[in-house]
Amino acid sequence: MIVPYKNPTRAQIMRKLQEFKRIGRQRFIDKYSSGFGARSWYILYEDNLYDMKSVWAAAHDPPRWSGGFNTSEPHLHFPLLGFKIVNAKQAKVFVEGKRRVREAIYFQRHPGVVAEAK
Repeated sequence: MIVPYKNPTRAQIMRKLQEFKRIGRQRFIDKYSSGFGARSWYILYEDNLYDMKSVWAAAHDPPRWSGGFNTSEPHLHFPLLGFKIVNAKQAKVFVEGKRRVREAIYFQRHPGVVAEAK
């Protein structure tokens, strides 16, 4: 008899987000997604991007195979648990925005660099 998976709780997802951050993206997806990272959908949480399907698969107990479900499950449940989902285009804009902020802060802290460039 096949026992259906229960959807993860917010606490389970939070633990997996912490693990993702602690071990890094590549090790996380190697562990939970057979080495295949997100191409289309991400979770945006506390100014960080996480692979949506990998986190969803990992948050189950026991972890699910990420190829065993489509993205409709996490698309439905992540927002209900208070997480924001972004597509690849939005993720790219977010990453570029973070880069620009880092550069602006750098130039504010190093006015000599700006003066030399003039």
